[in-house]
Amino acid sequence: MKKVVMIGAGSFFADAIAEGLCDNSIFAGSSLVLVDADKRRLKLSHARIGEILAKKQADIRLTATTDRKRALADCHYVVTACEKNRMRYWLKDIEIPERFGVHQFKGENGGPGGQIHAMRNIHLFEGICQDMRELCPDAWLMNFTNPMSFLCTY
Repeated sequence: MKKVVMIGAGSFFADAIAEGLCDNSIFAGSSLVLVDADKRRLKLSHARIGEILAKKQADIRLTATTDRKRALADCHYVVTACEKNRMRYWLKDIEIPERFGVHQFKGENGGPGGQIHAMRNIHLFEGICQDMRELCPDAWLMNFTNPMSFLCTY
């Protein structure tokens, strides 16, 4: 039995992860633990993913929690698609460099905006990686949080 933890499960990206698990027989009998700091979004995601699993008649046990450490204990795979206050900060990543003459299309993955974005998310990932070293040292981390190249390098 495999244990998969999805950090940032309040996003719609979690739906794609659930679909992927359903489509691969290696995950039959596994457990999917949804983790998000936002209780309202986590509840909505839990309901959506529960429907996906039921529709596909997947043999996957679904749980949800806001407690990242509890979720990570003894898991095999960690999937991340998480970010704090994404839109508010992303706008600043674009606006601040513009004040100094650096115009970026999105500023999410490169340039000065992407570097600021990376520093913010590296701080978030420090905690996730530390928890993984302690609670599930053999687990695989599959990151989908941007800026992906910076975070994967970290």
